[in-house]
Amino acid sequence: MLRRICVEHFAQARALFETCGAGLFLDQTAREQRRMNARRPRRRSAPGADLTVREREIAKLVAVGLTNREIAERMYLSPRTVEAHLARLFAKLGVATRTAVAHALTRPD
Repeated sequence: MLRRICVEHFAQARALFETCGAGLFLDQTAREQRRMNARRPRRRSAPGADLTVREREIAKLVAVGLTNREIAERMYLSPRTVEAHLARLFAKLGVATRTAVAHALTRPD
């Protein structure tokens, strides 16, 4: 409900700033509106439904218990690249730990 109210206020503010030609305020309002939308939690889909092939491979290796360094060596990647893939995995699966990644992959949702 609060979100709906915020969306309505942003729409009203943008309309007002467009009408009176307040470009600076219009830009700031648009920027804040984008920031508000960026903070929305992702909708959770079936586990692994929107994972890339590489993310699935990394998730399987995480489930086996390999470290980032071990995954990097096995896949010929840098450990930092593995970290980036894991960050996206955590966001897509809606989890915060490696154990939760393994659990999300085995869940029959």
